[in-house]
Amino acid sequence: MRAAIAFAYQQGATKIVLLGASMGGTATLQVAVSVQVAAVITLSGPQDFGNSVSDAQVKAISAPKLFINSQNDDYASQTTHMYDVASAPKEIHLYPGSAHGTAIFDDPGDGSDLTQRILTFVARYAPAN
Repeated sequence: MRAAIAFAYQQGATKIVLLGASMGGTATLQVAVSVQVAAVITLSGPQDFGNSVSDAQVKAISAPKLFINSQNDDYASQTTHMYDVASAPKEIHLYPGSAHGTAIFDDPGDGSDLTQRILTFVARYAPAN
């Protein structure tokens, strides 16, 4: 991920937003600790599962953060905990049900809301030039 970000900046990108689901969401948080990005979005990213991200790392991320999960997902409490320890700016949204990661997009109502929520977040923190 670091190499892809470096390549994007070399190609002229001026703003990078990281978005990952499940363990990819954890990876986006890990990278955002040490790489300058405009914003970070994690969908059902567990704090500790294979890859892990510590409370100190989550708190150290200066980029705006959007934490998304479903209320009954196995990692919902970890999502809420990471939101609680994260520094501002930060947002959280928990959808009803138990969909995990990109499966949240599969529900017609939640998927549309999630898409709009992501687009609004990106427009706020990484607007097009």
